[in-house]
Amino acid sequence: MSRLMLRIGKGSCVNADKVLFIVDADADKVRRILNRYGLNRSSKTVFDATSENETRSLLMLDDGSMAISSISGSVLAKNFQSKIRPKDL
Repeated sequence: MSRLMLRIGKGSCVNADKVLFIVDADADKVRRILNRYGLNRSSKTVFDATSENETRSLLMLDDGSMAISSISGSVLAKNFQSKIRPKDL
């Protein structure tokens, strides 16, 4: 395990090894996804890292928790890919 951290906005990070997927999403799409899992922004398994800024992406972590970010999914994916070192491939 590499313990690389992925910045998700406003000083918040998640362990890059725990990220299953990243979805480009606006607030409505995030709300629909959370509803599908029976969750909302105030649920214990949902971490809101937007600091009341515009919602741009949702990250699903391997323990079933989710993180909401104000950074777009494409930027997060680019940052995520830069964390992978050649010896990890």
